[in-house]
Amino acid sequence: MEKNIVRKKARQILTGISKERINDKSLIVSKNIISLIEDIQKKITSRKLIIGAFCPIQQEVLWFRSFKENDFSYCVPHIFDEHKMDFYKVSLDKLTQGNLGLVLDKEDRSELLIPDVMIIPGLSFSVSKKRLGRGKGYYDRYLCEFDGLKIGVCFSEQVFKDIPTDEHDQEMDYLVTEEKIYK
Repeated sequence: MEKNIVRKKARQILTGISKERINDKSLIVSKNIISLIEDIQKKITSRKLIIGAFCPIQQEVLWFRSFKENDFSYCVPHIFDEHKMDFYKVSLDKLTQGNLGLVLDKEDRSELLIPDVMIIPGLSFSVSKKRLGRGKGYYDRYLCEFDGLKIGVCFSEQVFKDIPTDEHDQEMDYLVTEEKIYK
């Protein structure tokens, strides 16, 4: 199966999920992410982790629904020149469902951070934690040099037995849905 076919199928699935259902499912996904990150943090460090995440667009998981401002430090991406993506510190109140995603105002790009843990969106994932994004490669380019933990997030309907990937596509360390945490 070709990537474009899987992307189209995933988009169709997402458009069939109501905003209310997205909110409900996102709350569960968010709690599952926190549980996973807290377990990871206990094993690796006592300091506050830096969480790199995304600003949800087009029916993506509202990952931050259960997160609290002081639990972790947060950063979200800004894309430069169509190829480079960096992460900047952000307050949770800057992340809303209506946000257009990967653009931060200049005044919001004051503190560059390198995440310890990345929460990563995708149009679809496989049960083996392969990721299929929207096709521009921003995350794949960033993740090829990223040493931290990669947590893919999506709704259970977006998980397929297998998906097509290329050698540059990055695999996740974990995949979190409202139904399961794939390790």
